[in-house]
Amino acid sequence: MIRNLTNAAPRLRRVLPLAILFLALGADARAHTTMPGAGDFVNGMLHPVTVPAHVLILLGFGIALGQRKPFKPAHTLAVFAPCAAIALALTVRFNFTIPQPALIGVALCAGTLVAIGRQLPFIAWAVLVAAGAAGMALDSGVENGGGATEVRMLVGTLVGLTVLFFTTAFYTSLALEQKKKWLDIGLRIAGSWIVAISLLMLAFALRK
Repeated sequence: MIRNLTNAAPRLRRVLPLAILFLALGADARAHTTMPGAGDFVNGMLHPVTVPAHVLILLGFGIALGQRKPFKPAHTLAVFAPCAAIALALTVRFNFTIPQPALIGVALCAGTLVAIGRQLPFIAWAVLVAAGAAGMALDSGVENGGGATEVRMLVGTLVGLTVLFFTTAFYTSLALEQKKKWLDIGLRIAGSWIVAISLLMLAFALRK
């Protein structure tokens, strides 16, 4: 398996810059994109995967949560879900403009945690998770939604954020239970990629 990873490394190095460029150029795609025929709830649920900064935050936090020992997702869920729900509810009445460098900074912190493989004390971890949840939610307001449509899309967004976060965490924890050194190394490499992509996106955002 390690030999296969080594053989794949040159191909990954060629593909990675293209992935980074794609994500960096798409950093401003903050409005809800809709899939015709999918329905308001499903479109809201898919929204997080259409915003590069949100994807990086969810991947970074998800892997970092999966790395925490012992794995107790309920404690983090008790922080993440209410913060995201309250922030999404606020977007119904107020229009928020979240600076993209702020969101990318949260992704950078999450990626760094994964790359170094260290656990923060739970209080510090909870503050970081709350900031990420609130930031992504405030950045997910529905433009020209109105009424029941807006509510359905925001509920879908809450479900999408929560499912993506905790599904990533669950499978990360499940993989690490195998106690394979190469899995731990692979996850830390993924964290370093999140850091690299975040830095490039941050450079693009600050130049505008």
